[in-house]
Amino acid sequence: MYWRTYGFIKFSLPNVICKITTSLRLLTDTCTSHHIFTFCVLRLMALYYPQTMRMFTPSKGKMTAILLWIETLLSTFVIYMVTSGISLDPDPVPGAPNCGIGFGKWRAVIRTYRRYTSTVLQHIPTIGIIVCSCVIGYRLLHMKRVGGMATNTEREKKERSALIQTSVIVVSFLFGYSMPIVYRYIDAFDAGRHLFTKRTRWQYWTIAYLLTRVSECINPICYNYASSQMWKATKKYLHKLEARLKNDTGGRSNQPSVGYSKTETTRATVSVDISQQNQNVSTVIT
Repeated sequence: MYWRTYGFIKFSLPNVICKITTSLRLLTDTCTSHHIFTFCVLRLMALYYPQTMRMFTPSKGKMTAILLWIETLLSTFVIYMVTSGISLDPDPVPGAPNCGIGFGKWRAVIRTYRRYTSTVLQHIPTIGIIVCSCVIGYRLLHMKRVGGMATNTEREKKERSALIQTSVIVVSFLFGYSMPIVYRYIDAFDAGRHLFTKRTRWQYWTIAYLLTRVSECINPICYNYASSQMWKATKKYLHKLEARLKNDTGGRSNQPSVGYSKTETTRATVSVDISQQNQNVSTVIT
């Protein structure tokens, strides 16, 4: 919040903090939309081509998640780490924060980069999420009306869960990202920008920033509520993490004289966390 409040006019923290926080913020925004878009596409394919989607194994789900992270890392984090920073001009753009991207010599570079990449990085995922969600909802409701849905209780639960899960994910996404999306379209087509003053632009983006961060916090809760498989995988992961912490604590208390390598313990914990998170992602997708 420092970036949007006390550090808005004058960002007093080191320039490297500005670069890292700006790049991470844009990375998570882009990666979230790409993951949700991919999930919606896979869910839609599962409805129309269920036999084909049986070949989409958990390992392929993990690989998909890894590729999405690499794609967004290269297309957002790397470029913005180079082009972001603290502006030397106290008011470079009316209503813009002192810590941002495209200041000074990088302004023309960022404008050109966004002109050619915004369609792939922003517009296609956003429109795709909305379109896929509408088609999924229509397909499931149509199948129910014409009697195409399975009659057994287990299958009905899965199809109902698919509808609920998709709805929750899309609603959560729109809750957190609708305001930035609307402004980006206004800015892209130069329509209505005159309606924003310096003060109202700051208010608009501060509210949008808060909604995005709240959405990111409640997303795991929504996903676990909407998917029984996700909830089972989360509980399994938490039980493993709890057992590991107890073993580590018990081992240190029982053998105080034995030295443990903090680096090795940290690497092992991070490896388990990343592996389990990828398993959760692939479980939700499938």
